[in-house]
Amino acid sequence: MEVKMKFFKRESLRKIFVVSSVLLLLLVIIAPPGLEARRRAECRRAYIKCGTNAVLLTIANPTLGIAWAAGCIVGYVWCLEFFG
Repeated sequence: MEVKMKFFKRESLRKIFVVSSVLLLLLVIIAPPGLEARRRAECRRAYIKCGTNAVLLTIANPTLGIAWAAGCIVGYVWCLEFFG
């Protein structure tokens, strides 16, 4: 009886994975056209917040602030590539 339960769990996990993958694919394909511009705006807002923190941190510790600013730039580029 335990063998059947393990098989059932494995099959149900596969079904859940397949259904969720199909739904995700449909969501990406059918996404509204203005969504890309909103995503870019969100990336820009996050970059501005991160940059503000970097400037404030640079006042206290220049080395750490420059490293933080570099992380902000990398994060912004990643955000545009991933979401935009």
